[in-house]
Amino acid sequence: MHFPVIMNHFVAFLPDSPPAASLTSADSLLLAILGVALLLISALARGVSGWVHVPDYEESETISTDRSDPPRIEVIPAYGRGSNSAPGRARPLLSVDVEDYFQTEAFSQAAPRRNWDSYPLRVVDNTRRLLDMFDAYEAKATFFIVGWIANRAPFLVREIAARGHELACHSYWHRTVYSLSAQEFRQDTRDAQRAIEDAAGIAVNGYRAPTWSITRRSLWAIDILAEEGFAYDSSIYPVHHDLYGIPEAMDHPYVWRTRNHQILEIPPATLALGRTRLPAAGGGYLRIFPLSYSCMAIDQLTRRNLLPVIYLHPWEIDPDQPRLQGNWKSQLRQYWGLESFEPKLHRLLARYQFQPFRDRWEEFIATAPEVPSFPEMPAAS
Repeated sequence: MHFPVIMNHFVAFLPDSPPAASLTSADSLLLAILGVALLLISALARGVSGWVHVPDYEESETISTDRSDPPRIEVIPAYGRGSNSAPGRARPLLSVDVEDYFQTEAFSQAAPRRNWDSYPLRVVDNTRRLLDMFDAYEAKATFFIVGWIANRAPFLVREIAARGHELACHSYWHRTVYSLSAQEFRQDTRDAQRAIEDAAGIAVNGYRAPTWSITRRSLWAIDILAEEGFAYDSSIYPVHHDLYGIPEAMDHPYVWRTRNHQILEIPPATLALGRTRLPAAGGGYLRIFPLSYSCMAIDQLTRRNLLPVIYLHPWEIDPDQPRLQGNWKSQLRQYWGLESFEPKLHRLLARYQFQPFRDRWEEFIATAPEVPSFPEMPAAS
């Protein structure tokens, strides 16, 4: 039996409830139980090293291509050449999703896009704080920028690039891909790419979907990204989750071959426990769980000579951000761990030597094996 997916964002399975201000005694009891569960999970994360499963490269090498399961794109694994085998610290890939506190999926109903202009922008100061932290540790990152932010703060986009970091695309309106038609997705992507490139005068090569929302039902987006000229994507989380994920996808970089194009996929870090892959080392998983859990995932991938991908958001170092009204699942997802996140990030930056995607994606594409043409991917409905 597979190890229970207890750490796959525990709040993903909680029922919607009233805001925290109106919690019942039953809600409070459940929260207390969750707190105890977190303590037990923390102990497990520290003591589970002997049970950690390191898969062979041959395992899970392809997403299912059963013809009864469209849409599909054939994939080719891509491995780097000794990227983490050299002596010294591991060199994970560091990424920042540049969005503000009111643009998250957790509060998409509480903060509709038509009201975004009414909220105070905190992303500029928070991003600059991240830039200062990265400078202090000589870390470089890829910043996946929301186009709406690029249009309202083009000076921030230019500053990110001027300080030596990579610019990439994180959509324009931060809508989930599977909620859009193919035409809407293409236009949103073009608008975001144009906003970022116009702000900085630099070509954008990478894309990350809001909320990891390229899933089985929106794989058609991969073909659109390739057609639009993107060299790599980082949108597919190889885990189970209520909002995203393709559990059988590979946990290391691979190349999609679409109709007439190819595009590199760079997945976020996961931790293999038994035969189960758990999300780690980014966002809520980095904020809520002990740092030792994320370090375990990073070190495990490093031992496999793979590149762990770390991700975070500027609002995660801002515990003073305005609190939005929403169900308590949303509040847990966004607000739990904010107070301790910045010190945790300092420890992470001190432990590893981080690099941006641009330093590695060309190597991965160049080292991918050549294969014949593959069947055409079904078009989006």
